[in-house]
Amino acid sequence: MPDVSSLTEAPWGTGTLVGSGLLDVVWGRGTDVQSLGGTYTPGPPPSGGTPTTPNTDADFVIPAATNYRVVHTVTVTDLRDSQPVELDSLSLSCDDGSVCWTLNASGARDLFQRFTTGDTPVLDVVIDGYTWRFIVEGVRRERTFPAGSVSITGRSPTIVAGEPYQFPQNWVNDGPSTAQQLASQAQAFTGLEIDWQLEDWLVPDRVFSFTGSPLAVVQRVAESVSAVTRADLVDSRVSLLPRYRALPNEWREQVPEVEIHIDASMTDSWERSDKPAYTGVYVSGQAEGAIAKVYLAGTTGDQLAPMITDALLTENIALRQRGEAFLGQGGPQATVRITLPFLTGSTYPGPIEVNWLVRVVEPGNVVFYGVVRSVSVSVQFGVVTQSITLEVHTADIAGTTTIIPAPPPPADGEIGWYDPVIGLSGGLAHTNSGTGELSDFALSPVTTLYAGLVGWTNETVTWSIASWTSGSSHPSPTIIASADGWVQIQWENTYGGGPPIADGSIGTLVLTATVNGTPIAAGERLIAVSTPPTGDYPTIAWGPEP
Repeated sequence: MPDVSSLTEAPWGTGTLVGSGLLDVVWGRGTDVQSLGGTYTPGPPPSGGTPTTPNTDADFVIPAATNYRVVHTVTVTDLRDSQPVELDSLSLSCDDGSVCWTLNASGARDLFQRFTTGDTPVLDVVIDGYTWRFIVEGVRRERTFPAGSVSITGRSPTIVAGEPYQFPQNWVNDGPSTAQQLASQAQAFTGLEIDWQLEDWLVPDRVFSFTGSPLAVVQRVAESVSAVTRADLVDSRVSLLPRYRALPNEWREQVPEVEIHIDASMTDSWERSDKPAYTGVYVSGQAEGAIAKVYLAGTTGDQLAPMITDALLTENIALRQRGEAFLGQGGPQATVRITLPFLTGSTYPGPIEVNWLVRVVEPGNVVFYGVVRSVSVSVQFGVVTQSITLEVHTADIAGTTTIIPAPPPPADGEIGWYDPVIGLSGGLAHTNSGTGELSDFALSPVTTLYAGLVGWTNETVTWSIASWTSGSSHPSPTIIASADGWVQIQWENTYGGGPPIADGSIGTLVLTATVNGTPIAAGERLIAVSTPPTGDYPTIAWGPEP
């Protein structure tokens, strides 16, 4: 049976080895998790008839081996006086929502004096040539005769841009700004560097309104499109990454950052964690937002999720990124946790990073793929290991994402919502859209909507509700008044009747019309979507039909 030998050198004393031993590894075949990805269709071969295939060799490989022999070197240095610090154990961790790495460590009780006097301690932790830096923020001492211990916690330098090092502030964009500018300009006095790896989009004047620290601004922008935040190990830098660089059924054709043979694992676990397999979702901004249906190509998108709204979803680029992140997480899946020796050099990866794509090879060359959602590196009794948590999809999702934005207005005969939508006195355009609270008890209620024929002069218009779709079988809104040039739609309560509207029906309404006997074409009609409350009241959004 293979074994893993691990030696650790420490900076204190004369460099005596603090621990060594053989690590038993759980070998053999565990539960197979297989991704049933779609087939790859190669392009036409070049002249000469040589076939072309995609190169999916991983950047790093941890292969199966009968023995992994490593001598670890671990040093911890207090940067205030450049003196080594002796710790009995430590762990370093981060996940896909973290804006910093976290340190948890313990040592002898005489460390209490060092960590509670002088300036705030800053430690460099070096494991086999890889450096992490931490600001020590928590110190705890426990004394039991005749010994005792000290535990410390800390976070990496990115936290200096957040609380308690920065006060919360009120943020409003004065003039149009891109999302990247919102995140970067908030760091004018923090030194935090933003590594922007998302598609950028424009946020109109004064749409962004937020209260929090400069670091919280970064988190707020990332949250709007469900992006992953990944902190640097040493520097004050945070990366904003797409949650899925490719959707799960496309992982087989991607180049993974690391390939792991399961025989290299010390332990692994598999836990089923299925989510609804939605194929489409309406995504909308708010006061100055856009609205679109994002769906999986190859489907009709009829398995609709509840509508997603966010004030920062102001352009189709943002709508697609948010919709793709949401739809990508659906379907049959599992959470897989793997503990590995910490291996560096040669083809070994060193610390595995959040959001990396991993290919795992089971016995018999059964392969599955997963994305890293959390990482933890542990030093305990001379042994250095790292544990990763993978998001693994056990069956394909339906396809790739496609966005259906509002089409350009037709040459004539177009219908549109009034702006504001609650009366006949505002502007009328096919592109009008917005959101509101679906309750007559809200501060700014929207329970009655008005639409009209843009540029109506003397056409004969007949209005009708083309469809009403409600997963909860709630009653449809009704047309309560109309003329050739306009129509009034009244929402109803979930139990029927109204107004007043206290608990509005939840569903999707499509409004259509015929102009001089010719029906408005699909894609040129109007849509209104109501969704369950996330606060006090249900919400409603309206716009052109995608």
